Amino acid sequence: MLDIDNKKKDEIIDALIYLINKIKALESEYTVATKQQTDSKHHLITAHAPSESCIPYSQFISNPISGTNMAVDGSSSSNEPIAFSISSESDTDIFITKLIFWIQDINVSFDRFGSISGLSDTLELKYVLNKAEDVTLLENISTAADMLQQVGLSTPFWGGGNDTLRLKHVNNGDDAYCITWNLQEIIPDGIILKREENFKLEIVIKDDLTALSKFTVKALGYKYFLN
Repeated sequence: MLDIDNKKKDEIIDALIYLINKIKALESEYTVATKQQTDSKHHLITAHAPSESCIPYSQFISNPISGTNMAVDGSSSSNEPIAFSISSESDTDIFITKLIFWIQDINVSFDRFGSISGLSDTLELKYVLNKAEDVTLLENISTAADMLQQVGLSTPFWGGGNDTLRLKHVNNGDDAYCITWNLQEIIPDGIILKREENFKLEIVIKDDLTALSKFTVKALGYKYFLN
């Protein structure tokens, strides 16, 4: 009789263990399914997205007509202001973690913008949000020194004095300032352009920059695909 009771006890214990494991498995499946529904609805993004869901991102701020070189005339005397931007996409979230500013001209200097002796209408870099107030990231940029003052001196850097971050003879005798802004130093995930939200990163040219050989801004980061 005792052997039968022990056998039944073992069977009951095995059944309870099976039920507990089954409940845990169902709870896990429910948690995953709920998270996927939440992510799909709200485009929830975590700071550490799975690597298999990400690809590197590299894109110049651009204009459909003028391309990527912002050495254009956006002054009121001859044209309307010209907007250059990077916009959100329909199927991916874009995380911009670094911006590279390139100012190329003859005799570039920090107290000028290239060889232009200061921009009268200045530059602004804006984070344009849909149905929300825009965020101005850089403002009142008249010279290369203004830009460096607001961006900060990211490491590594080279040169000293007026030759800091200055590349000489990059093309046909031109010099260039290459100023890098590491956005993750102030925002862990960088600037996020959420899918389907019509977010964008925008620079509006309101001065005549045609005296410059080249002025570009390149964005680096990664794209996140929601599984």
